[in-house]
Amino acid sequence: MRALLKEEPISSAEDQRLRENILNSLERNAVVDFPPDVRITVRSGTVYLEGKVSMQAEKQMMEDIILSTPGVRSFRNRLVIKPCRASAGA
Repeated sequence: MRALLKEEPISSAEDQRLRENILNSLERNAVVDFPPDVRITVRSGTVYLEGKVSMQAEKQMMEDIILSTPGVRSFRNRLVIKPCRASAGA
């Protein structure tokens, strides 16, 4: 999953550790593959989650995991839900 998450500049060593903790939590709890355009940025303990997911459940799962990670001071969930389209032959 880490290879799929876009890297963002980290503002401090503390923010870097927090981002790593979040990524570890997401990896441990993931039940679905994460889309390649999800981005997690941490600035002064505030976590920004941006990108696109295909279902509300994905968005909620990521939010719940992030909010339960120690050290998160505040959280901005900017994920957009873009449902996957079924193929014409399906």
